[in-house]
This record gives sequence, structure tokens and C-alpha cells, in this order.
Amino acid sequence: MSPAVRSHVSLVLPHELAGGDLVGLFTEMGLEAKRGQDPDEWMIRRRTSTSGRAADDLVSATTLAAPWLREERFDMLTPHPQDIVAPTVTRADVAEEIRRLNAIAGPSSLMRQLYPVQLQLTTAPDAHLTDVTRDVHKQLSDLRFDDTRETLFPDLAVQWVSMNRALFSRAKLPTILLRFEHDGALHDEVKRGVAKSVSEESLFASSEAIAGGGLLDATFLGPLLACRSPNVWTAHGLRLGNTVIFNLGRTIPGLAATPAEPLQLLPRQSTHHAHEAVDSPDRRSWSDAVDWWARRLCQLFECITDPTYFRDVNGRYLPYHHQNWLMNSEELFKRVASAMTSWRDQYAARILMFSALDLVSEAFLGSNTADLCSPVRAQRALKRVKKAIPGRVADVILPCAEAAVAALESVADGFFISRQRASGSVTITHKNGREESVPPARAVAPLLAARRNATHGFGGKTADVRAARLLAQHDGTIPDELIHLPFLYLLEVLCDWEGIRHRIEGQSRRAEV
Repeated sequence: MSPAVRSHVSLVLPHELAGGDLVGLFTEMGLEAKRGQDPDEWMIRRRTSTSGRAADDLVSATTLAAPWLREERFDMLTPHPQDIVAPTVTRADVAEEIRRLNAIAGPSSLMRQLYPVQLQLTTAPDAHLTDVTRDVHKQLSDLRFDDTRETLFPDLAVQWVSMNRALFSRAKLPTILLRFEHDGALHDEVKRGVAKSVSEESLFASSEAIAGGGLLDATFLGPLLACRSPNVWTAHGLRLGNTVIFNLGRTIPGLAATPAEPLQLLPRQSTHHAHEAVDSPDRRSWSDAVDWWARRLCQLFECITDPTYFRDVNGRYLPYHHQNWLMNSEELFKRVASAMTSWRDQYAARILMFSALDLVSEAFLGSNTADLCSPVRAQRALKRVKKAIPGRVADVILPCAEAAVAALESVADGFFISRQRASGSVTITHKNGREESVPPARAVAPLLAARRNATHGFGGKTADVRAARLLAQHDGTIPDELIHLPFLYLLEVLCDWEGIRHRIEGQSRRAEV
């Protein structure tokens, strides 16, 4: 279900922009536009179909091949043109890269099969992508276990995840307004037809490396593809605004047993135990998870790219507020995925975890990190997403989130004095001698908040004395799986697009920028 049809929002742009076809530019963004009452005023809103739904899906997922399909559908693969912007990579270049890989990877290493998949899909010319995808599918389908006839990936499926072109151009809308606001001469130059970019740089580049780039580089798929980390369940090839995903139908180890590079021999904290793969009982679950994620991204993007939600009390468009939400959304997906894939350096993963919790709590959930570190709050979030996610999809997506909740609850075991004394509570002795008893589970959130605050250093003039006394009674152990906690709250965000919409609208009504 898409958001309801909105009334128009007002903005000011010279009608000479886009070669005098500003309506055409808005149409490219998936927006309806009409002239307002004031000079250069435009009234815009999201374009919808006769049913009131969005005219086009901003994200779509198509299954191209799978054991349960009667026939392959590789002809449905329709990439955005990439040849004109991609660097020239020859077949010889790819072959040389594969040769280097084979020289360092063991003969039984799956990297010898999976990395070439990514290389071929990423570098294939547009006209050859369909054939390359079909060939790669055959390569992976034919892989066998050593000395047996059993296929390695019997449930292999191929999916094509595509971002609508309107999404890219719509994400540029706030940058256009911001350039005009910060460059008063530009409006007159556009009116006179003399506006030119400087040194071939974009005229409208406000924060373009922070907001919008993730629509092109699969940032928003990152947490999904990492949802079984440190194990892996996909091989993928990134195209310009599109991604080919090969669902392996099972998980494989994502980490080598030994360091793969000399850099990994430097001092660091890494995971201390193996992680058992828990596979889905239904072979279609993996593809269902991609479909579900694409639909949820579609709903999220309808919220964060629709300019009518970013309107003040007078119906005027708020480009700053819109840009902030685009940047926060991209940052959230990046931080969650980075934390989930940093198993080689658990300390770095933990810092990323706290950073992701800060962002999702304050910007998306209207809360704080300490609240999200409460086992009770985490259990409530898990219950919500379990209710919202279909069973087969949950089999794929939820194991890491469930492990994070269990890890959060186990933090209470680190209160060693309470454990050794079997007191059932953590006793905080204050400076004046007053004692305060706190159940270990309730002490977890303030303890982790203190660990989060320690990114600025322990102690100091504004130190939380109560937190210091909790730190003194804990052995400092934080389970590896806790780095998946932000993923749980990202799922909560994806399962509640209406809550995000209400938050955007409420902030817009109070906005002062």
C-alpha cells in the first residue's frame, strides 16, 4: 500500500530551468506540476495512478531464474545504461584479475568462483549483460562438491533489483532548491540563459556524496545481504542503480579461518568463536526475502523522497529538512551494514554499532541509544517485526536480530559481583553511602550507554557517577552478536513506514530552516 494522494506543495524555481521544460523535469521525477499564483512559483505533488497508488514502483525485484520457475526469464533484465559512465574494462583486464585471485586463493576456496561472478556482472557491457548473467547462473549451477555429483547450490535463484530512474532525479530536488538559495545570482543567470557549471562540476551538488549516492551503489541492499553475517547467502553484481543477486539457497562461511591479508596481522580484536549457519527450511525463503526488502524500500522511498511531506504550516517546501532525511537514511543503511560486516575488527564494529544506534534512535524513532539498549525495548521491537514479517522471510532475515536480542540480555551476566554473590541484583553504593539495588537486566541499558559515551572518554567533569559505579561491577564483556542490534531497529523502521511519514510531517510543521 502506498501513501495517500497528497495536496500540492509550493516551491519557487525559474521556469527557464531545464531548457525551459521544467514540467518535463518534474515529470522525470515522478511528480505532477502546475504553475502557482506568484512568478516562478510551482505547485507539485507525487504522480499517482487512477487508484491513488504511486504511478510507478521506485524499487522492484524480479526473479529471473529459480528451480520453481517453469522457464528462465533473463529477457526481463533491463539495466540502466552504464556503458557511457563506466570505465573501460576489457576481458583481458578481468582475466588478469582472476589470475591474481587464483594465485593466492586455495583451490577449494569459494572466492575463486564468487569473485569472478561479481567481476563479470559489474563490468559486462550493457548489451551483453543478459548473456553474462545467464552464463554465470550456469557456472554456479554446475558447481559440485569435491569428488561427488551433488551440486553445491541446488536451490540457486537469480533476482534483478532495480531502482526507478525517477528515484535518482527526485533525490536531486532539494539540492536544486538549496543551490538557488545560496547563490542569489544563479536565478537571474538561468532567466537570461547564461548559467553554466564551473569546471564541469554539477550546478546542484549540495551534499551529493552524502545523499543520493547510495541509490546507485546498493547501499540500501547492504543490510539485507549482510543479514546472515558472518555467513553469506548471496553473490551479487552491482550495476548503475541496479543489482543482480544470486541467492545461493544456503549460507556459506563469510570469514576465512586464517587472516587473508598482512594488514589483518596488526593488533585488533576479532571474533573468538565460530558461528554456526542456520539455514531456512524453505528454498523459496531467500528470494522472498529480497522481494520483501524491495517492497519495504519502495515504501520508505515514497516517504523520504515525496516533497509533499516536507512542507511547513504554510504549504511551502522545506529543502533543508528533505535533504536531512535523505542523508540520514543513507547513513543509517551504511552504518548498519558496516557494523554487520566488520567481523575482522570487533572494536570497530562496536563503535559503528553505537553510531548506528544513535542515528536510528534520534532521527527515526524519537528515542535515545540508552533506551534501545534496554532488553525490554529490544524484545518489544523483535515482537513487532515478527508480527510484520511473513514467516518465510523471517526465516532468512530474523536470525541475526534474534541473536542480537539474546546477546543484549546476556550482557547482564557480566555483573560479576552480583553473580558471585548470587544476590540477584546489582548493588550501587553511592558516595554518601546510600545503596541502590538494581536488577541486572535493568542495569544493562545504563551500562551500555556508559560504554557508548566512552567514545568521548571515560570520566571527565560531566561523568555519570552512577554509570561509573555500574562499570566497576561489570567484567566488560560484550557479545559479538550485539553488533546486529541496529539491524533490529532498522527492521522496525522498515516495518513502520507510516510512523516515519508521521514523524517527517510533524518535524516539518515545526521546522525553522
